[in-house]
Amino acid sequence: MKFTTYMLTALTVGGFLAMGVHPSASAADQSAYKLISTSDGLVRASVKAFNAGKFEKSINFSKKALRANPSKRRMAITYSNLCAAYGAIGEMEKANQACKSALEMRPNYEPALVNYNIVNLHLAQHQVEAKDGK
Repeated sequence: MKFTTYMLTALTVGGFLAMGVHPSASAADQSAYKLISTSDGLVRASVKAFNAGKFEKSINFSKKALRANPSKRRMAITYSNLCAAYGAIGEMEKANQACKSALEMRPNYEPALVNYNIVNLHLAQHQVEAKDGK
């Protein structure tokens, strides 16, 4: 599966999708998507850190953005991004909780749904491995 990054529209690392583009999108499809931009520089900084592979920094920016009392829409975006960053560093329980928070704000938010399913797949896989003694 090919992943494409669109400024603040999508970011993927290790199979995690954040901010609003389906992973099968290609560069030719760019005009079909509405860019998600917020007035919150912290969200942009989080995305930039995530894209650079600086997941801890991305987590810190996302947490600061959440403390700034964003709208429900922005909160869902930020929680979904937080889920992706936690998942990228293997913190699946924290990632799961962040995804649940995003989905509480926006139950049909596709990036949060994708991230939530990926996280739960990893959690289930970990449980099977633990059961098998691996």
